[in-house]
Order: sequence, then structure tokens, then C-alpha cells
Amino acid sequence: MRIKKKMIGRYMEIKRFDDFIICPIPAESELDQVEIEKIVAHTRNTWQHDRQNGEMRENTIQGKRAEIVIENYK
Repeated sequence: MRIKKKMIGRYMEIKRFDDFIICPIPAESELDQVEIEKIVAHTRNTWQHDRQNGEMRENTIQGKRAEIVIENYK
């Protein structure tokens, strides 16, 4: 099954195979950098006590990219 969803200035083609979806990874330019920095600044290291801001930023970017895909898949 193929689904095309309009994203910021382009379409995201999403392919579904059983319980998996395959799609392009959203570009960093499609993310709200201010929101990401707020999340990083307010994230507490609860179970990974030695994470630095760079790692938390990369984790947040990965999560926001996944969020875009899921929101567009609905």
C-alpha cells in the first residue's frame, strides 16, 4: 500500500508492508529548532545520568522526525 501525504513544500510517500512503514526521513529543516532546544534544556537525565546536551539533542531530533512520520501516516 502506498500513501502520499503533503508535507512542508513536498509530498512524503509512505509505503506500508505488514506492520512496517517505509518513508523518507524528514530533513532537519522540517523541525522546529526552538522547540528542540527547549526540550533539551528541560530534559532531566533520569536513567542515563551522563548524557550530554549533544546526545540529548540528537535523541530529540530523532524523536521529532519519527513524530512527523507518524503524524503524516494517520
